[in-house]
Amino acid sequence: MKDLFVGAMPFSDKHRAMVRIRAPLFNPITVRAAVRLLPTSTVYSLYEMANGGDVLDHVMLVFTCAYFALIYGTSLDAFRPSYVRDTKSLFALLGATFSPDCSIADIFPALEYVPGVSWMLKGRAAALLSPLISGTKGRVEEALRIPSWKAVQAVRAKPPPDTTTDEFCISLMELEAVPAAMSLTMCGIMKRSLEQPDAMAKVRAGLDRQVGPGRLPTQDDIPHLPYFNAFIQETIRLGNLTPLSLPRAPVHDDEHIGYRIPKDPLVFAFQHGLNTDETIFKNPMVFDPSRWIDYPTLPKPALFGFGKRACPGKAFVADTIALTMARMLWGYDFKFRKDAQVHKFVDNLTFHIDSTENVEYACKSDAHWALIEQAHKDADVELSASLEEVRALF
Repeated sequence: MKDLFVGAMPFSDKHRAMVRIRAPLFNPITVRAAVRLLPTSTVYSLYEMANGGDVLDHVMLVFTCAYFALIYGTSLDAFRPSYVRDTKSLFALLGATFSPDCSIADIFPALEYVPGVSWMLKGRAAALLSPLISGTKGRVEEALRIPSWKAVQAVRAKPPPDTTTDEFCISLMELEAVPAAMSLTMCGIMKRSLEQPDAMAKVRAGLDRQVGPGRLPTQDDIPHLPYFNAFIQETIRLGNLTPLSLPRAPVHDDEHIGYRIPKDPLVFAFQHGLNTDETIFKNPMVFDPSRWIDYPTLPKPALFGFGKRACPGKAFVADTIALTMARMLWGYDFKFRKDAQVHKFVDNLTFHIDSTENVEYACKSDAHWALIEQAHKDADVELSASLEEVRALF
């Protein structure tokens, strides 16, 4: 898969060109823009939760709605549930490309020289990618036909030279997996919260003190919720959805502290090991959010990889996950459904993610629902205003 995905592509002129396509979508301006859209998309999701369904779909709705509004200019009234299904399918298929049968040639490069094997493996990868590229291409074409402003318009206006339409769509397609990754991270936090009732009681108490029942939490509340923020950090530390990180490949032979590292084979960073290093974290396997308050200089949990190959969506996470989690905990009560079966949403070399069918929820009260309903009525107007503010940022 090294020749297909920007995240796994060797450093080269082609890699630099592909990175330039999406660079404007992950600069500080775009991060601020996404944060401005988030309050509206969270309201949309809170309102849709009244219809029931898998909590993962509703969490994914938050991030997909904000992403599609920013990148493709999609309004709330035009937003289709199929976009969430497409995003889930995209992440699952991207995850499948890192399964042994698709990545084995990257792990064992000599297989590329075995007659027929390279052709078979690349054909399998292409079969996975073809419908994904087609879907992204359709969204780009639809977005460019709409007269309103959207970020893809600004990016598409100045494509790097010698970049094909498919390459442009592949670069955007990888970014469409960002909402899914953020959603799965947040659902992991939510499931951990149900396994830690004492810690969760402290989180809710902090929300009640800071926000109360008379309004929705805002971004301004997050810095004033120290235990809530510590809870998120501790959950990410022990519940990393990518324990091995995404793979890298050395571009030349090297040596590090006496270990020979040959060119080409994939290298994985053991993020779970870093997050449970007993020389850094006291009693590392114990769930203890207070450690982040008592020792504020602790290194942030390894979650997104490192260096130039770090996940491009990491800049979105701190603000977006915190506000979404705060609003959902403010408006709804969650618990495990005892009779539900849990399966692996993705389970391969890189990702180990449980599904969320065993989580059920209900709105806290009629008063909470009345506030959610009123906020939903104002959502389209607020989204349009936010997009105009975002346009000015660009």
